[in-house]
Amino acid sequence: VLCQYPAGSPCISLTEPYFGAVGKIEKNLGYGNLIILLNQVVKKDIVSDILGLCNGYSKSPEEMYSNYISIKQLARKLGVSLPSLSKISSTVIISAKKPGQKKEDAARYNIGLNLKNNNQGVHIPHHVFYLDSSKDWMLSPEVAGYLKEYTQLFPGVFTALEEQAKNLENEVIHAQKVFPDAPDPEVPIKALLSWILALPISHLPFIPCGSKLIVPALQEKISSKLKTVKDTQQELFQVPNSIRNIFLETYPYWIRPFGVKSYYEYQVGDRVINIKTCGMGFVPFGCPGTIVGIFDTKIMVEFDMPLITGSTYWGQCSKYCGKIVPSYAVLNISMKRRAAQKGAQMQAKYGGHEFGPYRVPPMIPHNPYFPPRMRPVSYTHLTLPTNREVQIQVVAVPLKK
Repeated sequence: VLCQYPAGSPCISLTEPYFGAVGKIEKNLGYGNLIILLNQVVKKDIVSDILGLCNGYSKSPEEMYSNYISIKQLARKLGVSLPSLSKISSTVIISAKKPGQKKEDAARYNIGLNLKNNNQGVHIPHHVFYLDSSKDWMLSPEVAGYLKEYTQLFPGVFTALEEQAKNLENEVIHAQKVFPDAPDPEVPIKALLSWILALPISHLPFIPCGSKLIVPALQEKISSKLKTVKDTQQELFQVPNSIRNIFLETYPYWIRPFGVKSYYEYQVGDRVINIKTCGMGFVPFGCPGTIVGIFDTKIMVEFDMPLITGSTYWGQCSKYCGKIVPSYAVLNISMKRRAAQKGAQMQAKYGGHEFGPYRVPPMIPHNPYFPPRMRPVSYTHLTLPTNREVQIQVVAVPLKK
């Protein structure tokens, strides 16, 4: 134990009231007892304050994006067909064939807005998202304005797309049908491309459908709240602890302290702490951060300090502070507080006596990383020894394990 937990080793506390506090081992007393030096800034309940900010934005997509318009409604409003508007919002290939030039040698351009891609299941953040309840794409007011301006400036593109759909032609439209009066079709095409590239949404990347990104207004409030904590003076204090209640930095062989946490168990705005240094791109051990994005299998974290390999991610994070990491590489210190708040709300709702049709039994201690569980209401379960076969008779139904 003295060799595995030497004095000066960085560690993270896994017990209350200092859950998630970062410090170092001050002295090893032997027999599994330690004196650790923690940062006093964790005593300020910043996690609960941020959860209070996030509760105001924890709404359904219909409520969060009530001012968005569906692509079907926008097509009826603009007087164009839905397939044409859907193609313009995605990808449209136009061929600029010059006189005397072979068809396969003609230059091709993409004149779509590239807001989404149905085949790949991706879209740009904040402006476009797929609503599962209505099975429709929802567009922001800015995107709706860009599509309306597109129909007014370049109506020949929609005419060519509708004619293409009627004649069941291939996916490539010809520039002569869009700009019949232009001697050189590449000139108006380049003007159209210049207009598209000048739009603010033209440089946004794609994210998978179903991803979650933090609302910019909420991110500003969290940043201002964290700034007040950074300005306070950080003091150190000694706390007696046990080796079972702390997590040490391990390198190069890393073992997670808990089971793998899936990405859907996280929420944007959660406070996390990095617990993995190997393969993380020089993210310091114990570096705190805020979840600003949730993707298929990973999460985007805006750490509180700039990183060597940090990124802004198209303006989603502060300068050099953003990093996309696996969900199991960070310790979520907001999950336990969120579970405690939810438990207190349920206790207040049912008067502390009943939880639906059942009585609420007292809480029992549990792993500090997971929410506390209640005692089972029904004691019909059995814990069996391993490597044995037991015949059980329950209501005349044989169950063999």
